[in-house]
This record gives sequence, C-alpha cells and structure tokens, in this order.
Amino acid sequence: GSTILAEFTGSYAISGSATSTGSFGHAIITSGNPQTTLQIANTATDGDALLNFLLVGSSAWVMGLDDGDSDKFKIAQNTSLASGVKFTITEDGHVGIGTENPDSPLHVKAKNNGWDGSIVLEDDNDGKASMITRADGYLWFGHATSATDVTSNTTDILVLKDDQKISMGTRNHSSEILTVEGGISASGDFLGKSTSTGSFGQGHV
Repeated sequence: GSTILAEFTGSYAISGSATSTGSFGHAIITSGNPQTTLQIANTATDGDALLNFLLVGSSAWVMGLDDGDSDKFKIAQNTSLASGVKFTITEDGHVGIGTENPDSPLHVKAKNNGWDGSIVLEDDNDGKASMITRADGYLWFGHATSATDVTSNTTDILVLKDDQKISMGTRNHSSEILTVEGGISASGDFLGKSTSTGSFGQGHV
C-alpha cells in the first residue's frame, strides 16, 4: 500500500470536514514540537475526542475522552463510547474496570454475579495462581494450580461473609462465627470468658 509521510517542524495541522473519509496503507508522523507528536481534539460543543481501531467485519475498539460523562477517559469495545465500556479513568484519578463510575483508586465490578469480577495473581515461576473475588455475598480468597483453572478448579483458602462469618478451607459456613475445614495448630492459648462453652470432637490438653 501507499505511504503518507507527514513531517512538521512548526505549528501545522491537517484538517477535514465532519464527513471527510480516506484510507492509506501506512502513515509516519514526525514533529519538531517538543510537547506532542499526535493530538486528537474535538472542538464541538458536545463531542468526544476519540481514536478508533477497526477490523472490518470483525471487531471494533475505541478510546478517548467522554465529553458527556465528566470528560472521563474510556476504552470501549465499540465504535463509540455509548456502550461496551471496559475501562475508565476519572479526572480525579479513579480507575474503573467493568464500571464507568469508580468510587476508589481501583474499582473492579463484575458484569455477572460470578468470577468475572475477580483479581488473579499468577506466579511467573510455576504458573500457579491465587484469586480474590466478590460473589454471592462473600469475599473469597482461593488458590489454583494455574491461572486458567481459577474459575473451575480452585481450593478455598479464606471466605468472609457479609454477616461477618469466617470460614477457612471451605466456603460452607456453619452457624458459628468461625468454621475451619481441617485441623488447627496453635502455639499460644485459646482464650474465652469464664462463661464460654463449646465442644470438641477430640481434645488434648
């Protein structure tokens, strides 16, 4: 394909009408301006400054500033920012994954009530992975033999429920505050009030 070479040593611009179209095989843009090589702007009263990536008949992604939503920077799987937004940065520095309204420095939201709102941490050495997720009224920490198995083949490590119950080694909580699947090894004391009661299957004192 043809190549378009645009080289600027001063303050120059390439512009066109709202209906301008065109194509070229390859473009090289160089600039003598120390501030920026490529600037995308929209001077309309209510217009987004966007950069589109298109594979004809296959996929479309867009990134840019959403003028209609507090000038947030967004990346969407679409030809516009009207829908399909996957990633958002607000002007105060909050980052949203799966949400366009992040309420903290990092806000991850599942699109369904399940694993897709998870954070996966993969070990580069052995490929094993750990996962943190929020689903079905609990905060879950787990482990898997690989990152590809975190949604289907996991080991429960720690589960915190909304009703303040905690379980370790299982997500099946009992009626008690703490449920443990497996043994407990302690080097210190088990403490309780003088009126505390309880039972053990087998105890050694």
